[in-house]
Amino acid sequence: MFEFLLALLGLFIQLIFLYKREILTDKKFEIWLWLGTAILFIIGHTLGNIYGSEIKTLPLLMVPLMAYIIYRLLFWSYLSAFKEKPVDTFWSMNIRLMIPGVFNFLFWFLALVVPVLVAFMLVK
Repeated sequence: MFEFLLALLGLFIQLIFLYKREILTDKKFEIWLWLGTAILFIIGHTLGNIYGSEIKTLPLLMVPLMAYIIYRLLFWSYLSAFKEKPVDTFWSMNIRLMIPGVFNFLFWFLALVVPVLVAFMLVK
């Protein structure tokens, strides 16, 4: 049960993206997101190196910081290129939403695969 909770905590940026993505760009929450993800990263890295073989999901605590950085970079790039915020395209089959759909796909792929691989490589 503890490992499942660590996995959920490690994916909280993706969960925010899925259900309430405006929080990820809201200035009121920005400092708290940076601070919270940095603290989780430090905890995950430290405890992962101490207890890595015993609790296999500890490196997932490093994922939120990397996922948030990836989201901010992708969001900034999208905003610069298209002069509008990307929209949620999960329930839509509108062909005009293809570009935001590519943004959403890139975020899901890059913010899940890359941070997880990096996190598990950082913990020995």
